[in-house]
Amino acid sequence: MKNILLLFIVIFTIACSKQDKAIRPHKTIISGQIRNLDSTDNKVITIIYTDPVYGTRVAARLDETGIFHSASNMCFTQNMTIYYNNQFINILVSPSDSLFVDIDMNSYRKGNFEGITISGNSSNLDFNNHFAAFYDYISNDFNADIDESLPADEYLNQFQKILDESYQKIECYARENNIRSELVTWMKRDLIYVYANYMLDYSLDNSEQRLQVFTDPVFDIDNPENFVTMMFPYHLSSIRGTILRADSLFMSLAKAEDMEGICLRGVELLLRRPATLCRDFMLYDFLKKLFEDNPGLKSLVTKDSFTAQFFADELRLNQIAETKQYKDISVDGILYLDSGMQPSKIPETDFMKFLAERYPDKVLYIDVWATWCGPCIAELKRAKELKQLFSDKDVVFVYLCMGSEADKWIPAIDKYEVNGEHYFFDSDTSELFLSTYQLPGYPSYLLMTKKGDIVSTQAPRPSNVNKASEAIDAILLL
Repeated sequence: MKNILLLFIVIFTIACSKQDKAIRPHKTIISGQIRNLDSTDNKVITIIYTDPVYGTRVAARLDETGIFHSASNMCFTQNMTIYYNNQFINILVSPSDSLFVDIDMNSYRKGNFEGITISGNSSNLDFNNHFAAFYDYISNDFNADIDESLPADEYLNQFQKILDESYQKIECYARENNIRSELVTWMKRDLIYVYANYMLDYSLDNSEQRLQVFTDPVFDIDNPENFVTMMFPYHLSSIRGTILRADSLFMSLAKAEDMEGICLRGVELLLRRPATLCRDFMLYDFLKKLFEDNPGLKSLVTKDSFTAQFFADELRLNQIAETKQYKDISVDGILYLDSGMQPSKIPETDFMKFLAERYPDKVLYIDVWATWCGPCIAELKRAKELKQLFSDKDVVFVYLCMGSEADKWIPAIDKYEVNGEHYFFDSDTSELFLSTYQLPGYPSYLLMTKKGDIVSTQAPRPSNVNKASEAIDAILLL
């Protein structure tokens, strides 16, 4: 979650105040060139647009000269991440920016940011060369280790103390490296919500204390200017969840799986917040997830619930298709593990089409995992019950290991006794796949019909055996 490029604080304020009245998407372009490549360097670069509405992950192939191109809609000025050769480049981008990122690998391989030059059409260019190194320093040098057993008042005092200490380090670094004051101001704002991300487990069993902490004035949660840090929407999502879980009526409706009641009560609770873009986003975030699985609930909500028409329009237009055809993406760098635990390379292919043809007339439950991912391993251990339910059905469990070291792949399969069809994706192919299907990370689960249609890229996890089995059963009937 590290990220950034920067923009004058005055421009931040102007941009946000304008967005408060009329938000709309703008095409934003990130392109560039990677120079002095060698055979060990990745041939794919990943651009992660973190806009809270249009956030998308774009894996761009390098051409023979190292040129790459990406584009996405954005509606908020916000920090984002470029990921290449296991390193993050942090930038801040405004909607409609067109940036060119030049990377000299002779410097980049050393693990510093001196080889990066950013040019193009943007108000942020004055800060680019300082920003990546500054943000990397901030991200690696600080932690927010607070005793989670403390009551809310004491917890907040400790939080403020850590913030103050971090602010001093930021200011010291800024003086030593001649960092402009606007970037320091931005960094302090961002750090609040970076640290808030460390607080997600605080007082999970005490909603009153949790809400007191998460809505403390230090977080300034009703101020739309805070959208300039990508961490702010995450904090709003945490607050939204806390508000809903703190309500006994909402929780009883959730327990009864009364979706209409959940919708109406959730809207009622969130509308009690001050009428700002921040409330709009919390309401949008809540309804978007709800409408994806229950589109019929849209009739219960009117556009008047939002201060910005934009969010109402997005909820009306942003409908998830019932099925998606696999996308044409020809990839190399995939290994298949045969029954004798011997890996063999698959020729360059459109992988999802390859799966559909390899397992004809079968429903595929596809598990995307990584060897280093704790939740992935936990789910692998829980998958046996789900598999047993479909042992005599036309269902194949397919495992795609990505973002991992090849020499740890087979030992992990053997250690956790994972039965199924196994594939390993190298680094470049992993990024291309995650980007193509817009997977949020590891683990992720996809469902494919017997005809080769992808019906879900967010299928239930094996640990949620009832939901997962219901989803698979529904596809078997198609």
